[in-house]
Amino acid sequence: MNGANMTRGIVLALSCLVLGFVGGWSVANLGGKTISLPDATLDVTVAKANPVTSDDTGQSNGTVSTAVDPKTLPVLVLNASGVAGLAAKTKGVLTGKGYTSVSVDNGATVTGNTIYYADTAQAAATQLGTDLQVTRTAPLADSPFAASAAGAKLIVVLGK
Repeated sequence: MNGANMTRGIVLALSCLVLGFVGGWSVANLGGKTISLPDATLDVTVAKANPVTSDDTGQSNGTVSTAVDPKTLPVLVLNASGVAGLAAKTKGVLTGKGYTSVSVDNGATVTGNTIYYADTAQAAATQLGTDLQVTRTAPLADSPFAASAAGAKLIVVLGK
């Protein structure tokens, strides 16, 4: 080590020592004064808003909707991909996520995944889409699979 580097090392060591002493003194409160913090209390009340339904234009119709747990609605999973076992695998995913009424079948081959929903199950279709990472939803009445519904409120069509 040359002279300049040694001086820097000594200055650095002394600086650390001084800072450590001052910091330790302030933490240990050697000044004799007692510090007390005020009691902290927090009272929070949260009101749950009632959901309001809207019509096809997105305008509120002023009626309060009653939320239906999508996991209790009958779901039909149609394998329209040609991949053997895909509907059964998807049923396993859904039952693992808490869906209680899931059936499977095969359908005519289509491209892409879609969730079709009965008139009152649009919000449930959105939740189901989130659970399966399927973004396309459409009314069941517009579906070529409407005849396959057999009481299902939601139809998951798994395409190519």
